Amino acid sequence: MTRRNLLLGAGGLLLPTAQLSISGVWETNSGPLRLEQAGASVTGTYPTGKLTGKLAGSVLTFSWTEDTGAEGTGTFTFDSRGDAFTGEWKQSNGNKSAWNGSRAASTVGKTFLVVLEAHWEKSLSEPEYSFGAMLKSFFARVPSVEVRQRFFHDEADLRRFLTEAAYLTAPTVVYLSTHGSPEGISVGGKTVAPGVLGECLKGAESLKLLHLGSCQLMAGSGPEAIRKAAKRSFPISGYVNTADWAGSAAIDFLYLDLVLGRGIAPRRAVEQTRKMLSIATDKTTPDSPVAPCDLRIY
Repeated sequence: MTRRNLLLGAGGLLLPTAQLSISGVWETNSGPLRLEQAGASVTGTYPTGKLTGKLAGSVLTFSWTEDTGAEGTGTFTFDSRGDAFTGEWKQSNGNKSAWNGSRAASTVGKTFLVVLEAHWEKSLSEPEYSFGAMLKSFFARVPSVEVRQRFFHDEADLRRFLTEAAYLTAPTVVYLSTHGSPEGISVGGKTVAPGVLGECLKGAESLKLLHLGSCQLMAGSGPEAIRKAAKRSFPISGYVNTADWAGSAAIDFLYLDLVLGRGIAPRRAVEQTRKMLSIATDKTTPDSPVAPCDLRIY
């Protein structure tokens, strides 16, 4: 036991001090950071890389590596409550910069519904419509649900919003609303492969469900590719068939209400939705005007 982990007690005895707890999500001048502490050992993830280090008293000494291959070292010095730190990171070439942060505010008793949506309209001749806007109004009646809706225009947009969702401080459901195929989701005339989604969700410890509100994304190996790239397991739901816009809206509203409004686990919620709505199955009645969407969960 080192002296910096001791304090002077009555009678001149050296007593152990309580170790700082630094696990959690931090807002920093370099973007969000998630730290995981096990004793003195600390690991961390941030949107472009990861770090590993040791905590001695209030000082974390670490090494970091970026997805680009860049690497270096750094130190954080935490305040006495473990609520903020000042520090710096150094590159292997000697360049250095400040890296300061504070704990992200916790959101007690809330669940985030993050709706990431591509624009459905192709021209000014079409009226605007949005799943996110409807869901925000729909869940206004559920105080425990916080809806965050954003439009994405290209892969860079999508990566940024998914990465931000991975660092929210409350249980999170992410709903992707766009056109798709077994090969991936469509945006800006391009296809974003499922593995890209998983890459962005690598640090998503708070993610409770990823719902793919797109056609046919559950028909291929997409869900498996997402989990493999994310390097962690979480429920993934979506459609095997081409999803009728109105039909999938009815399914999604019921399904998400079961999960978020009634607290039903996603797998059970899929089962219940398929029982209550025939269009959520792979078969509908012969006179049904809407083709079956076939809602599944992985």
